[in-house]
Amino acid sequence: MVSRHLAKGLLWGFLILGFAYGLHHLLELRFQAGDTYPPYSTLRTDPVGAKALYDGLRSLDTLTAVDRNHRPLNRLDSDRLTTFFLGVRLGDLAFASKEDLEDIERLALTGGQVVLALYPVNPDAFMSDLLDGPALDRDEDENEDSEKEPVQEEAPDPADKKGEKAGGKDSSKNQDGKKDADPAEKKDGAKKDTKDEKDKEDKESLMGRWGLDWDSDPDWGRLDAHYARSDQPGLPPRVSWHSALFFTELDPAWRTVYRRGPRPVMVARPWGKGRLIVAADSYLFSNEALRNERRPELLSWLVGSGTRVIFDETHFGLVDQEGVASLGRKYRLGGLLAGLLILAALYIWKNAFSLVPPKAEDLDEGGDVLTSPRDYNAGMVSLLRRNLSPRDLLAACYKAWQGSGAAKGPDLGDRPLRAEQASRDPAFQTDPVGGYRAIHRIIWEGRKPWTQKPSA
Repeated sequence: MVSRHLAKGLLWGFLILGFAYGLHHLLELRFQAGDTYPPYSTLRTDPVGAKALYDGLRSLDTLTAVDRNHRPLNRLDSDRLTTFFLGVRLGDLAFASKEDLEDIERLALTGGQVVLALYPVNPDAFMSDLLDGPALDRDEDENEDSEKEPVQEEAPDPADKKGEKAGGKDSSKNQDGKKDADPAEKKDGAKKDTKDEKDKEDKESLMGRWGLDWDSDPDWGRLDAHYARSDQPGLPPRVSWHSALFFTELDPAWRTVYRRGPRPVMVARPWGKGRLIVAADSYLFSNEALRNERRPELLSWLVGSGTRVIFDETHFGLVDQEGVASLGRKYRLGGLLAGLLILAALYIWKNAFSLVPPKAEDLDEGGDVLTSPRDYNAGMVSLLRRNLSPRDLLAACYKAWQGSGAAKGPDLGDRPLRAEQASRDPAFQTDPVGGYRAIHRIIWEGRKPWTQKPSA
């Protein structure tokens, strides 16, 4: 019965909804753990994340806006803005492009404050962290070398051999008696020199623009080396430090805020109308630090006098991709989408099941199949009325008879030709019933009716 089909459909619907809810709950738990995001991301909730700092700043009434940035830096408005770059890899900063450095500088030039905190480094992994930035360039170079066609050596010219034999010396040697380098080796050497010069220019561009360099502390194993000290008024005199990185060759414009022993680990300098702050460690911004070693005075000084705070997530690779889903969230089209889904479900339900319960007399003897009060002949008549006009009805009937076996009898004579002429008679186009009777008489004239039995 219909109620049985309806119950089956509702059961499947509930099963699908339950499965979708369970899958969503599992994904939500996975993302709530936070370990899917990079360390020191404000989307991460475990000890190495920075979501506690983000949520804490959002609860302050003195700040008008605290947001995450997933767009290019050149789209940010830097007026009274403090921008945090947390967990920056040393290689990414060392080999940053000129455009990236200009975007960071622009945030400080117009009066903003930029806080750039590096990912913690230990002495053993110092060089590997430094080379994280150009790893992509190395892979591209290796691919180019592998795709490079092998150099085919040309066959020596007999005339050249003859000249070499006559001259009594090797033509591959130059005037100083040294053998010339192979052209392929020259090309590879020139390419390597060009890459080394490019890396050197990238490193020098950062040192030349900002006036600072870095190194790894060889005394990291000492007990007191895990703390940084400051003599700045209003700041905590000692904070926990978890990185062996420190700054060297500082420009006179830089002011040391914290140092570990004699080595600067947090420095600041004015930049245009704003300020640029670079820290060699990001631990003090982590959820673990805010739980165990909270330093509100230092965090307040880092936020500065700005009324807006932005935590950049693009350097982690978390960039918004404009698509249909993101545009729907942006313009709050979730309700419209839900309404369309409900309408689609109702349309499918309407075509699958009748919304009106059937009458008792419409059920057949078995009670499972619905029947219509109209028979098949009525359906055929309705179909013919929709597809044939009265003028074409007689010709269509004759054509159907002509294609049957009754029109191929040997005793018909000229009656099929006369019947065809009658079907085309204009007088019968307005009276198809009279035309049908006339054709019937023509075909059956001289024949015995089929109801008449043959005589004995």
